[in-house]
Amino acid sequence: MRLTFRSVLVGSAVLCVMLGGCARPGSTPKAAMPSAGQLTGGAFAPASMRVYPLTHIEAEGEDGARLVLHLELRDAWGDTVKGVGSLQVQLLRGGDLGGGGRDERMWEVDMRDPEVNALYYDPATRTYRVQLRDLPRWAVEQSRQRGGRVRVLAVLTTPAPDGSERFLRDEYTIQN
Repeated sequence: MRLTFRSVLVGSAVLCVMLGGCARPGSTPKAAMPSAGQLTGGAFAPASMRVYPLTHIEAEGEDGARLVLHLELRDAWGDTVKGVGSLQVQLLRGGDLGGGGRDERMWEVDMRDPEVNALYYDPATRTYRVQLRDLPRWAVEQSRQRGGRVRVLAVLTTPAPDGSERFLRDEYTIQN
């Protein structure tokens, strides 16, 4: 096969056209992040929430610990989704799972701002990873005890597709 100047020129032109459509790393523009006012519950709004089993209590120093809460949101079709809202997390002591129990510690986490919300999202697990500190002494002790249990209750208030508020709730028992 004999290469001529013309065949090299045509081949170079075709290659330039093909490469011109390819994006270089870092050159793809990111979509504009919507403002909190633009976020409403659409067709793919969260319909259910689960305290994901990766949730655990992690030692922090000699006497302290933190709750590492993983929340999974799913739409009406069962697919994982992101969602905005106001999260309330409680540690409960006493009673059976799903039953009573005393509210021993509560946190409020505002996840309505898209930029703040994005900081909590863990793309590797497709869950929201929320770290909460200042656990009560009994929870720290239970987390270090063999057979110890700590109950976690999470409630997310989020926009529903019709514009009303939807309350998603789940409980989970951390067992050692």
